[in-house]
Amino acid sequence: MVQIDNRVFMPGTGITTAGTSGATTIAASRVLRTLKNFEEQISANPDPIINLIRQRGGQIPEKPSFVFSVFGNGFGVVETSSGMPIVLGT
Repeated sequence: MVQIDNRVFMPGTGITTAGTSGATTIAASRVLRTLKNFEEQISANPDPIINLIRQRGGQIPEKPSFVFSVFGNGFGVVETSSGMPIVLGT
C-alpha cells in the first residue's frame, strides 16, 4: 500500500505520479484515442456519418460540427446542428 496526502492506495493496476489509478489513466487514454480516431475518420470522409444522421431524420450541414458528450450508456459526440448523438464507446 502507498500513502499519498493522507490517502492510502492499494495498487491494482498501479498508481500514476498524479495519484490516480492506472486503470483510470488507461480508460482516459481509450476515450481520447477513440475521439482522435473519430476526428480522423470525419476529416478523411464525413459522408458515412452525414448519411447516418440523415437516415435517423437529422438535418445536417455539409460540414458537420461535433462536441464531446457523456451518455447514460457511454460516451461519444453530438452533432451541433442536428443535436444527433453518436455513441462511440461504453
